[in-house]
Amino acid sequence: MSKSKFLTKTLSMIVLLAVVFGVMNVAWAASSEKKAKDDMQGHWAEIALRKWVSEGLLKGYRNQYSPDQPITRAELITLINRSNNLTEVSDISYSDLARTYWAYNQIAIAAKAGYVKGYADGTIRPGNPVTREEAASMIASYLGLSSIDLKGLSSFRDSGALSSWSKSAVAALAEAGIASGNATGNFLPKNLLSRAEAVTLLDKARSYHQPATEYSQAGVYGPQTGTETIRGDVIVSAPGVTLRNLIIEGDLTLTAGVGEGDATFKKVTVKGTTIVRGGGANSIHFEDSVLVRISIDKTDGTVRVVVVGATSVENVVVHTPVKLEESSVTDSGFKNVELADNLPAGSNVQLTGQFENVRVLSSDIRISLPKGSVGQLDVGNDASNNQIEVGREATIAELVLNAVAKLLGQGTIDKATVNNGAAGSSFEKRPTNVDGSASGSIGAFGGSSYNGNSGGSGGNNGGDNICILSPDDCRDATLKSLAVSDFTLNQLDASFMNTGGTGFTPSVFAYSIVTPREMAEPVTTTISVTHATYATVSYTIFGPGRTLIASGVLTKDNPSFQVSVRPLQDVSVYINVKSKDGKSTKMYRVEFQYPRTIQEGLRIGTFAGRISQYALYKGSVNGQRLGETDTVKLFEPGSSEPFVTCKFTICVIPEGKVTNTVGTWDVQIMKNDIVFAEGQYHYDFSIVNVVSNNGAIEVVPYTTQELIEALVNYPGTIRPYQFGYTVFVKKDRLLQDFPNAKYITTGTIPMNSQVTVLPEGLPKEDYKLDIMPASYVFYVMGPAKTIYYDNMENSQEIGGFTYPVFDDPNVPKLVNDMYNFVGVYDEDFHLLGQMITPVTFDEAHVASGYIPARNWQPVLP
Repeated sequence: MSKSKFLTKTLSMIVLLAVVFGVMNVAWAASSEKKAKDDMQGHWAEIALRKWVSEGLLKGYRNQYSPDQPITRAELITLINRSNNLTEVSDISYSDLARTYWAYNQIAIAAKAGYVKGYADGTIRPGNPVTREEAASMIASYLGLSSIDLKGLSSFRDSGALSSWSKSAVAALAEAGIASGNATGNFLPKNLLSRAEAVTLLDKARSYHQPATEYSQAGVYGPQTGTETIRGDVIVSAPGVTLRNLIIEGDLTLTAGVGEGDATFKKVTVKGTTIVRGGGANSIHFEDSVLVRISIDKTDGTVRVVVVGATSVENVVVHTPVKLEESSVTDSGFKNVELADNLPAGSNVQLTGQFENVRVLSSDIRISLPKGSVGQLDVGNDASNNQIEVGREATIAELVLNAVAKLLGQGTIDKATVNNGAAGSSFEKRPTNVDGSASGSIGAFGGSSYNGNSGGSGGNNGGDNICILSPDDCRDATLKSLAVSDFTLNQLDASFMNTGGTGFTPSVFAYSIVTPREMAEPVTTTISVTHATYATVSYTIFGPGRTLIASGVLTKDNPSFQVSVRPLQDVSVYINVKSKDGKSTKMYRVEFQYPRTIQEGLRIGTFAGRISQYALYKGSVNGQRLGETDTVKLFEPGSSEPFVTCKFTICVIPEGKVTNTVGTWDVQIMKNDIVFAEGQYHYDFSIVNVVSNNGAIEVVPYTTQELIEALVNYPGTIRPYQFGYTVFVKKDRLLQDFPNAKYITTGTIPMNSQVTVLPEGLPKEDYKLDIMPASYVFYVMGPAKTIYYDNMENSQEIGGFTYPVFDDPNVPKLVNDMYNFVGVYDEDFHLLGQMITPVTFDEAHVASGYIPARNWQPVLP
């Protein structure tokens, strides 16, 4: 080997070791016990460099930081991630990036953040040095900055040297005061960026405050699918705003401009503080969202804040009256609540749901807990003369009183600690256990004393209904294991879409099991569970037509049950877990489904209540539900060009494509850009036989008062209702026209103009059932329900609907009459016929402020 080749290989190995031992990839220094010279001292960027070192953002090797050395793509990515606390990764695959590469995770973080993309040849080139214009492009992409008019380029004499792809980024950084030229006014876009220049540039980028994004008009904002990141603050200044699928890096402020109106947030993550200064009594709704901190600070009146589904709120600070409410929460919901010391005297605060900690620092206020639980409620030393009402369906696991308070209501307080400052506090219902230095001073209303600790034997203070375990054990409502013999569990998300995961996970609540299509005989399988030690578990099994098959309770000695699955039929299993304290429940769901063909898993039905217009509805094919990430293409037979490319759940069929009552279209289904299924769909738009309603079907509208009560009686209700109705079947009369009736389905279509006669009816396609298991996309008809003939004297409820109020000034407050359609089937789900009933509304059956349209004007004989 020649001397030059030996030196080359030696130096290559040294550089590799430098990369392994330090992110900064410094040049190799000769082995020496003497400490290397401080290479930041006297450098033009010394202040910024030392600041980053002290904050742990910049790491060197043996006290060397090589400030003038060109920075690589991987190193710059690492600095961007560190300085912005980015940690979330995505799956990546680049031909020149091994999983063992030192910056693999950093590049995965950058890909998730969206500011780095690979090259067209599939590479990422992590070791390449970065030019100044490349760095500008990456930083502007992360900050979400761009420039349309490119005014910022006037700052640079050499702007003509910029690549076309970098001009917007460089201009935007110049306009934001982040990027500047050298002493001669040049940007030098093709020059390599030094490590000192990178730190200086990123330090300015860290200090940059993104202009707030304001939503000042009612509407829905944010992508329909995927996620959009807003780097700065967000302001909502009008009622009727819905934000969805957003990550807000800054604060979210709801201004007084929201007034008494509503605002809705769906799948929104707020990394800063959410400040609520507007909204009314039915107002702010967070669904499947993540919030770090909410500050309630409305000048006038009370605001209601509701969290729904997989929503978590770490901290809430209350400065003004509020109603905090959890509804069907599957995550932690509200965790910690603080009632601030500046909360005005006389304020009302209502807490409904499961709260971990509530700290009271305010005085002379009223706190009500109508239902739910609080792990620990702590009344501070200076929080005097508060009234706390614990409803019959509410529990406080631990109450700590450091100031005098009055406890009202028949709810349960498991343990009360009464300290010196709380001497003289009173309880309408005695706590299960009382301790603390002033426990002997508490009294019942009317002046009698409870005489100290009440936690001994004797008395009937709740017995077995009281949970004396730790708060975590009391509230644990999870399964620890779930297994189905001879089958594999496929994990589903909240929309029942396959996630790709298999097996049981306690935090996953929905699963599917795909039975073989060639299965010829019924199969009996065993479901076994292990649950939280102190929880109780029950199960319910439903078959076709939502027919109840079986139900029961599981115990430690009997932890399993059997399910019989028939060929080409679905079975739904619901496993309900209830915590020891009875305040937490979780529902696990297992769907046995047969793998539907294209013909069985799609529907071409009536679109949006327009009887003459049709749409494609996605269901489930080959055992997987089709969603908005999946594409369904429709072709005329023999054509290679689709006339419908459907990426949504519902897609309209172009006018003129339905020229015959019956016909065939070719279908191709794509998942992840790969052909998932191909075949034909045979449609049939012939009208189903219509049988006159002889009183078998009755549609009863809600009265105005019933609409109000529906809002009051159901805490999970988000908006008031403008109208509603319930559909009943009188079984004796139904059998007169349909002697073999076993299942029934119902749905409605609004009358959008004056109507004098009923329509001819819906086509067969609209009465097609079960395009997916145990669920259905919104179209005209609902799912089939079993008709129960055990009591012929009573009517059976088969459907209904309540329609919420929308605060959109452009939508008239008009309630249209409707057509109600009912389809009747025999025990083999053969369609027997349909009935059509007009549904009419008058002033006594719509919400206050709404006007009945009175569309139905039949011609009298």
